[in-house]
Amino acid sequence: MSSDPEQLPPYSHNSDRLPQYSRLPEAPTSSKLSPNHYVTRSRRMALDLGQRYQSTLVPAFGREGLVEGHVWIQNFENVEKIQVTLTGAVVSYFLEFGTANRPQIRRLTRQTHELWTEQGHNPAVGKEGRSLAFALVMPEHVEDMESILGGPVPLPPSASIIMCDAGSHVAYMVRVDMFRKGWRTHDTVKSEILYLPRTTTRYSRPFVPLPNSEKLRPTQAEEWSVLHIPQKAKTKPGISLSKPGSSSKAPSQPHISLPQSLREDLIVRLYLPHGLRYPAGRDILWSVAIVFPRTGSSASSVRSGRSSSSMSDEQVNALIAGVSIRLICVSTIAVRGTASRRERVVSVGQTFMSIPNGVTDEGERKIVIRGYLRSGEEEKDMSWGVPGFVSVVYKIRVSVKPDQSAGSDAPTWEYCERIMITSHEADGEIHNRGVPALLLPAATRNQPPFYLMGL
Repeated sequence: MSSDPEQLPPYSHNSDRLPQYSRLPEAPTSSKLSPNHYVTRSRRMALDLGQRYQSTLVPAFGREGLVEGHVWIQNFENVEKIQVTLTGAVVSYFLEFGTANRPQIRRLTRQTHELWTEQGHNPAVGKEGRSLAFALVMPEHVEDMESILGGPVPLPPSASIIMCDAGSHVAYMVRVDMFRKGWRTHDTVKSEILYLPRTTTRYSRPFVPLPNSEKLRPTQAEEWSVLHIPQKAKTKPGISLSKPGSSSKAPSQPHISLPQSLREDLIVRLYLPHGLRYPAGRDILWSVAIVFPRTGSSASSVRSGRSSSSMSDEQVNALIAGVSIRLICVSTIAVRGTASRRERVVSVGQTFMSIPNGVTDEGERKIVIRGYLRSGEEEKDMSWGVPGFVSVVYKIRVSVKPDQSAGSDAPTWEYCERIMITSHEADGEIHNRGVPALLLPAATRNQPPFYLMGL
């Protein structure tokens, strides 16, 4: 189809015939919001939580950290009020075929602050778009909750723990709500934040004398926590205990490595640095002392003609080789009274000194084994928990089990002691307040299920 130029209507640039346009307020997507900031947008607002200088997908804050930011508003027409809320919650639930069931939720903290109200608004300012600044402080403790000992519960870090039959999450959220007049829809913008607190403690390394220098400075008792290691009861599966008066088989013959008289008389103690509270990433000194009864003090040893001093080097080596100490991390999820646990070996103790011929102040012979145990990784391992929901605790598990040369019927000693692990060691030069621990597992986790937590 051809067109005749003469049939086209005349066009001219006439401003009087152009429609009238007015400039709309700048949207939050303007250049005022830097792409290097943590920004979350909604239809009418944008939440800016500051510069993206960390290696996390969402903002991270430390203990008593200052959560500050800006809320960009397009316009305040028909707006009744705007408020910002900092909230946190913990949830634990059963996992059945990969689906969360029967969740239980507990609010950890909630702070609300009004940013803008129509009553407090100055009409002379107008209703054009602008930003509103806010600042909230992360609390130090969980609200309305006490620990077993009666003290306040420290605010737990952001975390996600998933097991085969249960799961638990701790999450925190900054939420901005715009309430509008009448039947108009409200608007909400929210962003997850990570709470990664640094916990600290002071660690004083106890004095460990060398064999040739023990008399120069004796070991101070107040530097150590002394723990008694009980002997493990012997049980044989499938064989019931005999009743009084019934016939039983003859007692087993004593093994060749350890004298029979010492099975009930050995005294085993574990020495740990005083306080049982240690920073992560340090070497925890430990000592195991095996004390033998005084010569001739046992009636069975007198009858058999044997004493503790008659042990050969092979017998002593069997005891020393049987000393094992480990640091265990135990994660527990509690859902409606049912607990699920998972253990992880953090480190294994290393021996650096053995004293096979020591003597106590009472003249009893003792064997001393000394070593160190790595307390996890700095800024990554930390004890924490919410009673009734989830906990991460650390335990030192020690066992004295003579090796196979002592025979299968040899006595064993086992004990487990709970300790406290902090993410850092207290240092006056390090400012831990507000500084996040970016090596905690939650720093790289996926987004938790907020629909289960009511956030």
